[in-house]
Amino acid sequence: MQNVTHYIAVYEVDRAYGGPEEGGWYFDTGELVYCEPIAEGTTPEDVQARREALKAEWFDPEARPVHSVLYHGGQYEVTVSEGMPVPFYPAEIPRYE
Repeated sequence: MQNVTHYIAVYEVDRAYGGPEEGGWYFDTGELVYCEPIAEGTTPEDVQARREALKAEWFDPEARPVHSVLYHGGQYEVTVSEGMPVPFYPAEIPRYE
């Protein structure tokens, strides 16, 4: 079995209400919906090609933009991470400053 140190992760993105300061503010969130290990020795070009293939696979042209009040899910972000990807982001709710 080959060592795995990196992963390609797919997150469903959303927006969350941060608070009423300065008229209200929002922040982006993500929930892990798919994770794929990258085998040691995989070339950066192969990783990028797989990332692009997953982006195309998860892309929904009918989904509304995340910042729209009519957004109802369906937007995804594909990332490459060193180590296991986090199940949600951000890890802590940001504070308005």
